[in-house]
Amino acid sequence: MAQGDKELTPPRRSVRIVGLLLMFLLPPTILSLFLFLVALYAEIGLPVVAQNRRPLLSTDIYRHSPTLGWKIAPDLAITLTSRDNTRSEPYFTSDAKGFRRSRPAPPGRGGILLGDSQVQGYFLKDEETLPWRLSELLGIPVHNGGIGGYSTDQELLLLEETREELAWAGVILYANDLPKNLSREAWDLFKPRFAIVDGRVDFATIEPPRFNERLESQADKDSVCCLYDGVQLRKQVGENFLTLFNTLRWTPGKFPGTLAGVASLALGKSRHQYQLDETFYRQPESRQLEFTVLFQLLTRMQAIMTARNGRFFVVYLPELAQLLGDPGLRDGPQRHFLEGCRRLGLECWDPTAEFIAEQRREALFFMDDDHLSPHGAAFLANYLKGRIGSG
Repeated sequence: MAQGDKELTPPRRSVRIVGLLLMFLLPPTILSLFLFLVALYAEIGLPVVAQNRRPLLSTDIYRHSPTLGWKIAPDLAITLTSRDNTRSEPYFTSDAKGFRRSRPAPPGRGGILLGDSQVQGYFLKDEETLPWRLSELLGIPVHNGGIGGYSTDQELLLLEETREELAWAGVILYANDLPKNLSREAWDLFKPRFAIVDGRVDFATIEPPRFNERLESQADKDSVCCLYDGVQLRKQVGENFLTLFNTLRWTPGKFPGTLAGVASLALGKSRHQYQLDETFYRQPESRQLEFTVLFQLLTRMQAIMTARNGRFFVVYLPELAQLLGDPGLRDGPQRHFLEGCRRLGLECWDPTAEFIAEQRREALFFMDDDHLSPHGAAFLANYLKGRIGSG
């Protein structure tokens, strides 16, 4: 041993080993703790969406339709019960024609709102749905033509089948309608599809839906659990927190993406998913065929209403992710859509600016979901009242 060198005694060697371990283990531990706190903050500390979501009535209330693919089972009367079955309240009803009931109103020319689950009113009681709220504001019948999973082509067919006396028909358009108009399936159900040749819709040729066998084997429900009591929320927050933490958990190969995700959550930006890929929001013109087909379907619906001496309009409903996320993805599709409407003489409205302002005050959508909350449906009904009344 050279002079001046000293052999490490066992205690000093242990200290050195502990020091080395801390040097390698402490940064990941601190980062993990940081990610844990960010996930906890994102789940509990950001009151960006409504939390009192009720049970989902999805395809279990639908029955096969030979023309539309599926419709709501007729004459449903489903109650919402408490967890201990001591309390219940009306939740969901349908009429003899297979539409969700809207507000009873005096006979006369009314309107119909066509759309998907946003119009049908997922998680909403009958009296909280958009058509019901709008009927209250206008004082006329407003039929609920919303059925979960529908796209614009099915809404056109539904309008053609509708025999009610209508002063107007409105479509609530959502981004995921565009690709579904080209498809023979949606949400694992078979749907009809118009023939499309070189970008032109052949309205004389339609492929009927295949038989949705699984819908016919379902029994009608008369009750679902549960009335909102906070148990669902606590369970959901816990599940969401674990999902978020696992998503953010650091791995060496994903470090840049992890930091970007942490920054987004820490700044209060959206963790909600967009309906379509990012290109759609930045370059909506890249979906030329989908927009071309959409406009042909809407123009056909306008012609139907003109022949009935009625009014026709379309509302592009923004997504929750657009309200809370990257400003660069906020309204590109809406602007592209409105330009097309102007060229074709369609009456189209975009409430994105109003939704952004209102979302800062009160939640317009349900927790971890893109569906309108009771306040969101009421807010949109007020928006429509102003537009319909000024037309």
